Amino acid sequence: MIIDITRLIGRTLKGYQPTGIDRVCIEYLSYFREKTKVSIYLFNKLWVVNEKFSTLLIDKIVTSDVEGLKKILILLPFNLVKPNKEELFFNLSHSGGLNRSKYAKTLRKYDLKNIFMVHDLIPIEHPELARPEERQKHKQRIENILLLHDLILTNSEQTRQKLIDYANTNLKIPVDTEKIVVNYLGLSSELINIPETDFSLLKEKYGFKEQYFVVLSTIEPRKNHLILFYAWKTLYALLRERTPQLVLIGRRGWENEQVVDFIERSNISPFVKEINNCSDPELKTILKNSQALLMPSVDEGFGLPVLEAIMLDIPVVCSNIATFVELFKDIPFYCSWNDATDWVDTVLQVSLKGKDTFIAEQIQKKKRNLQYLAKYSWNYHFYKLREILQKHRLIEPSSQIFPKEVNRGFVLSGQH
Repeated sequence: MIIDITRLIGRTLKGYQPTGIDRVCIEYLSYFREKTKVSIYLFNKLWVVNEKFSTLLIDKIVTSDVEGLKKILILLPFNLVKPNKEELFFNLSHSGGLNRSKYAKTLRKYDLKNIFMVHDLIPIEHPELARPEERQKHKQRIENILLLHDLILTNSEQTRQKLIDYANTNLKIPVDTEKIVVNYLGLSSELINIPETDFSLLKEKYGFKEQYFVVLSTIEPRKNHLILFYAWKTLYALLRERTPQLVLIGRRGWENEQVVDFIERSNISPFVKEINNCSDPELKTILKNSQALLMPSVDEGFGLPVLEAIMLDIPVVCSNIATFVELFKDIPFYCSWNDATDWVDTVLQVSLKGKDTFIAEQIQKKKRNLQYLAKYSWNYHFYKLREILQKHRLIEPSSQIFPKEVNRGFVLSGQH
């Protein structure tokens, strides 16, 4: 099998922290580490690397070893192999040449079994929330996927249905809906097991106030930070110096001028803290000591931070978009993505009543949904993947590509 790492190579070399799509790719690379070759799409060609060298590349990517990756990349041309006919090929990242018109022609000549993952259609459905060129690029990605796929995985039923509707209505491409399959993403066991660090040191390092709320995402339009800034202006009018802190964790994306203005020049600036990068132990500690995680997104394909916060018993307040409601049922506390008053009311309730009340309520709702939440594990994801691949005759039951036995079993962590 082959897993495309074009996106991960580029982002690792730039020193970026993994986003949601990156983390999905990393889970696949970690799971299939000794059973896969990796590929890079470059100069309209698919460069496939032998398994031994692939393992070296995977290790550098998973550990974010930028300097180590740079050193071994010079040896890549000496470790290339030709893909086998009908070998499994995974492109999980909306990248690797998918946005190019020549991609289909390039890939067809290898005669592979092509498996893609579609995470969302946001640049097509909400072009105002993406870079100007991104809508056309995403159209090309989706067209290539629909033309080339032997199987398409989606991260939610919402994404699956949007993809089918778009194919039928806009592209007029006939699709076999049986080959578009939902396979939910998983909770990283590493996150649960990461040790927390000393919060008193973090409090001094970052200047946290007694009460603070966290937003965990890239600062870009679809993440909808502005609705929280409008809410915080109202909170400041009501509470003045007792206004809780709003902590933004994530790098700055595109078209963030309004956000930057709020951070740097607004009267709420003293109550906004921006952290562009922090370690995983720091992140977990910051979240655990916050009043709540806030996710006001206009649209999402999945929402891994929401899942992780729920499992860590951190109160979650998120927008009432269809994807979150599908995935997380009644467990989070919902607000309208375009109503700042809604967010003001909820933040006030958490601040005044104390987060313990909200944690207790969320835990009760989580317990009622344990059976439903159990499928959000990577162990279960790979169990389903093997089942799906066998059903569609992409692998034989005797296939050895899965490195270990996978099963349905999953123990939910982070419970009181």
